[in-house]
Amino acid sequence: MPRWSHDRILFDIEDRGVLVHCAISKAAIQDSSEKRLNLPEQILRQFMDIRDHVTAVAIRKSRKMAPAQGLLCVWSSDLDDDPAPAAPAVSRAAAG
Repeated sequence: MPRWSHDRILFDIEDRGVLVHCAISKAAIQDSSEKRLNLPEQILRQFMDIRDHVTAVAIRKSRKMAPAQGLLCVWSSDLDDDPAPAAPAVSRAAAG
């Protein structure tokens, strides 16, 4: 399950059997939804609204990079560069 951590949301994706730890900033979520909500619960709801798109972007970004060590960060520009959300991807609960 995605979780709030300071000014970002941590979440995991699974791609081709590999678990990838990811993060997206509050600003990237706000930019993609064009809403400026600030409470963690509100940001988590915004994330859930765009989760399929964010997950698809994270998978494509992960496939372009060498095997990740640490967090794969999804930025506003990553979301802007991906105009059409792909088919839903598998998402896993974030590590504690």
